[in-house]
Amino acid sequence: MPIADISQTQIDSIVAASSNPAPTSLRRQKVYCDKWIHDGTCAFTQLGCKYKHEMPLDKATQMSLGLNHGTPKWYKLKHQDIFRRRDSLSSGSTLTNSPIPTTPRKQASWRHGDPMTPIQPTKATSGPNLGEFLKQSGWNC
Repeated sequence: MPIADISQTQIDSIVAASSNPAPTSLRRQKVYCDKWIHDGTCAFTQLGCKYKHEMPLDKATQMSLGLNHGTPKWYKLKHQDIFRRRDSLSSGSTLTNSPIPTTPRKQASWRHGDPMTPIQPTKATSGPNLGEFLKQSGWNC
């Protein structure tokens, strides 16, 4: 065997032993378009982006994409009707069963079960006079 072939064989074995191919299992598979997720724009839209232009609504996926504060503001503004409906359903009220008050705010009752009953001022709600209270307590004003 010629010396050049032996040297080349040694070089090839050293290169093969020292080369560390990037492990593909450690990299996450990219599914969503990062630019679209964060900004709502993508430079490859006209050409056909190879990643999804969909907003994941589950917290774990959002956190893995870097959306630490939840759904981005641009997406909420674009899809206001979805978030308004979702928020009203999660709070327990729906848009159809919440009455719109027709009386001025100062006249409406603060009680949840009786939203339209006007408030009747009573001695208990009017409170004591501060001057009378101080005189009774022994303060000279």
